[in-house]
Amino acid sequence: MADTVRDFRRAQIVAAARKLVAEQGLEALTFGALEEALGFSRGVLTYHFADKDEIVAAVLQSAVDEIDAATSEGLAASGGIEDKLRTVLRTKVHGFLGHPEAAEILLAFWARLAHHGAAGQLTGKLFSGYRSQSASLVRAANPPP
Repeated sequence: MADTVRDFRRAQIVAAARKLVAEQGLEALTFGALEEALGFSRGVLTYHFADKDEIVAAVLQSAVDEIDAATSEGLAASGGIEDKLRTVLRTKVHGFLGHPEAAEILLAFWARLAHHGAAGQLTGKLFSGYRSQSASLVRAANPPP
C-alpha cells in the first residue's frame, strides 16, 4: 500500500511538472511552481524527489516513454523488417504529432541542452536508444553473408 501511495504521489508530481515544462518551458519548473500547482509542501516534494534534477529526469523519461510506447505497439503489429523500419520512422514522427505534451517537453529540453548538463545527458541517452533500435533493424534487414 505504501508503494502505491508513493507511486501515486510521484505520478502527480511528474504530471504537474510535465504540464509546467510543456506550457512554460524548462525554466518554469521550480519547487515553488510545483508547490503552487499541487498544493503540496516542499517537504512532500523532496520526500518523493531528492532534487530538481531528479524531477527533470523523470519528466524527460515520461515523455520518452510515451512516444516509445507508440513505437513498441506499432512494432508488435508490423510484419517484415521493411515494415518494421517504416513503423519506427512513422511512429517517431507521429509520436511527436500525436503526443503534443511529450513533444513540447522534448523541445523544451533540446532548447536548453547547452545550459543544462543533466538534460544533455538524458537526451544523449534518448538518441543512443533510437540509434541502437534503428541499427538493430538495419542489421536484421541485412544479415552478414
